[in-house]
Amino acid sequence: MEFGFPWWLRVEHFLNIIFLSFLIRSGIEILGTYPKLYRSQHTVPGTAWAQFTIQRAAKHKYYTVGGEYDDYSPRLSLPGRGLLGLGRYWHFIAVTGFVTSWVIYIVLLFGTGQWRRYIPTSLDTFVQAGRGMLSYMAFVVPDPVGGMPFNAIQQLSYGFVFLILTPLVIVTGAFQSPAIANHFSRITRMMGGRQVIRTIHFLCMIGYIVFVVIHVAMVVLHGYGHETSKIVFGHADLPIAGGVVFTIGLALVLVLHLIATRWTLTDGRAVEKLHNLVVRPWSNLLYRLPARMHYDRDNVSGKDVQLKNTTHNFRGSGRPPETPEYLALMANCYEDDYVLEIGG
Repeated sequence: MEFGFPWWLRVEHFLNIIFLSFLIRSGIEILGTYPKLYRSQHTVPGTAWAQFTIQRAAKHKYYTVGGEYDDYSPRLSLPGRGLLGLGRYWHFIAVTGFVTSWVIYIVLLFGTGQWRRYIPTSLDTFVQAGRGMLSYMAFVVPDPVGGMPFNAIQQLSYGFVFLILTPLVIVTGAFQSPAIANHFSRITRMMGGRQVIRTIHFLCMIGYIVFVVIHVAMVVLHGYGHETSKIVFGHADLPIAGGVVFTIGLALVLVLHLIATRWTLTDGRAVEKLHNLVVRPWSNLLYRLPARMHYDRDNVSGKDVQLKNTTHNFRGSGRPPETPEYLALMANCYEDDYVLEIGG
């Protein structure tokens, strides 16, 4: 079988550039609203293994979640300025395209027998990959695997990204949904809880970024025009035209990001309508999943997992009112004059 560059593979390659870049930028926006990562389900202040904010946690008694928000620049995140809802809209829109594209790609990959381009059929591939690594270290481009358009290192790295990293990022992304996490609560616990899943999801994003950087470096090392001609035309016979067309395509992706950012910041309601059109048909299905939540003592951040002097610093959803009426109630220990109105 000839493992070249069929048209569907080339189309998928360009679509993945769009979807993945939108996922990363909108994902950064979501990260900004809680810019800390943890190794366990407990989020006791001071136990984060990584944080992406220069803000420090408030030391007073009323320590709220909102105090940790960080507004990233629209140059980095989509749309920026701490607009979590709009960032989530774009993330789910991109997720819809990304997952759909991946499923179609996998079906075509196995339906046409092209899966052999990524899954090694011999242990010798790993030996060749080791030799290829030595060649790169000596600034020598290794030879392609027999019948393949790329060498053994590329084969294994591409296979890892499409067949391992992508399913992992999809699963950990899905379990960010409370409906899925609660319905499959046993699986949620097996994966370490929401915060561990969130950390894995973040590391998947780092994996994609590292892959893209190395992938671009390899394209340049192998010859930019030579490699882009393959992904544009399916062959390496038009290196100049391939380089020009592919560069124009990258510029169009950049323009898409600029348009999406400006459009979102000026007309968020329109983005919401787009989200409802693209995402709602499948996201509404999640509401039908019955909750199967189960909590035991390990789910509660008790004194045994708290740091010294942090007992009173757990995050609240907001601050108590500061009106004279509320202060008077508090001074009187909420006795006699406290009334709770229930309506709606």
